[in-house]
Order: sequence, then structure tokens, then C-alpha cells
Amino acid sequence: MKKCKTKLTAVATAFKGMTPEEFEAYVKAYRDQPMESYEGMTNGQAFYKPMLQVIDYLQENDFSVYIVSGTDRFITRGLADGVVNIPLGQMIGSDESLVASGQEDKDGLECTLDSQETQVSSEDKSAAQAA
Repeated sequence: MKKCKTKLTAVATAFKGMTPEEFEAYVKAYRDQPMESYEGMTNGQAFYKPMLQVIDYLQENDFSVYIVSGTDRFITRGLADGVVNIPLGQMIGSDESLVASGQEDKDGLECTLDSQETQVSSEDKSAAQAA
């Protein structure tokens, strides 16, 4: 079966088989867990407070603020969503490999996801071999 592929990341291998919704729920559950090294704080409350203040100041003065990270885009969005007042479309990170079910022998560039199919994380073996 041919797969719809994007860039390979370590996250794609670690969470292979999860749908984007399952992965988002996993990341948000992590965000809401107590932080081991600080009493009374969750992982999602561990943002650097002065940086949050800079974000607020810039937004109050009509700047568009983005989060740009080398971390996986879905992790970045899951951790920051509801904590930082930045639209999800302005949170940029690396991409993981996604597989569209039911593509059989079609090339990845010709993939069309229909309403009966889902996307799941998958390791892009051709990208791993090229690296």
C-alpha cells in the first residue's frame, strides 16, 4: 500500500498508528499532568512568564505573534493551546509523517483523503533511508 507522506520525524515513529485527534489528546493529557519538579504546577503552566508578558504586550500593540519551534507542530499546538493566546494557525513546528488509509498503489502526490478514510502517524521509511 502506498502512503501519503510528509517529512519524517522521531515523533512519527514513537506515536505510529495514532490519529491526529488521539495524538492531540495525548499531548494535552501530558500538558495537564503535575510537573514532577515543581509542587502545585502542571506541565502546561511551565511557560516562561516574562515571555508570556512579551506576547501580551505585542498583541496589545497590534503585532501578530507566532510560535516557531523545531518541535513537532502537533506537540507545539497541544501544549500551547488554551495556555498562550495565539491562534493554532500561528503555531509553526516540524511535521510528522501521516498515512492516508486506502491509497493502495497510488503515489503519495496523488492521494485524496475521502470521508471514509483516516490519517494516522506512520514512519516514512523512504525518508529514513535517504537520511
